[in-house]
Amino acid sequence: MDQGLLFLRLALLGYALGFIAVLLPLLTEGRFRTARFTPWLAGIGVAFHTAALFALGFAQQRCPISTLPEVLSALAWASVLVDLAVFWRYRVELLHLVVLPLALVVLFLSKVMPGEVLPVGEALLTPMLRLHLTTIILGVAALSVTFAASLAYVIVDRALKAKRPARSFTSLPSLEGCDRMGRLSLLWAFPSGRSPRATEAR
Repeated sequence: MDQGLLFLRLALLGYALGFIAVLLPLLTEGRFRTARFTPWLAGIGVAFHTAALFALGFAQQRCPISTLPEVLSALAWASVLVDLAVFWRYRVELLHLVVLPLALVVLFLSKVMPGEVLPVGEALLTPMLRLHLTTIILGVAALSVTFAASLAYVIVDRALKAKRPARSFTSLPSLEGCDRMGRLSLLWAFPSGRSPRATEAR
């Protein structure tokens, strides 16, 4: 078996186990709660995914973000990486429940979608455009955190207005925390995704 493919399958396993670990308490206990090993499982998945990207780069002798499947794979990797970084800062369990399944879906699409869907021209091989594409990937990954923060905000707001917050909401951050997390992720996402032409126009 190709080494890169083996690493990618192990990454999928890590992401899937991490998602299951955070989903089970919601199904069995009716509350959001992250098991102690959930972030570690996701972290192991990121480590194997990183190894898979490096293995692909060495095998192809190029940066592994030159086709649509490769870009999707890098997007899944960046999303989980940003998820873990924000989780260690804010301890929001809902992030895993949103980001990990998204990463699984995107990573699955990267394996079933043919590379010819996105024709790659020679211009994409220039270092500057690769750098720009990398910042776009990181920006979209940050937007996944914005989505999770917005979802948490809506859940907490509705629970507070009902004046009967269920126990499933007790592990979610405050409205102020959700707003701060969403605002910071937007500040990271939009400057990252801005194109060089737009920057020059400004």
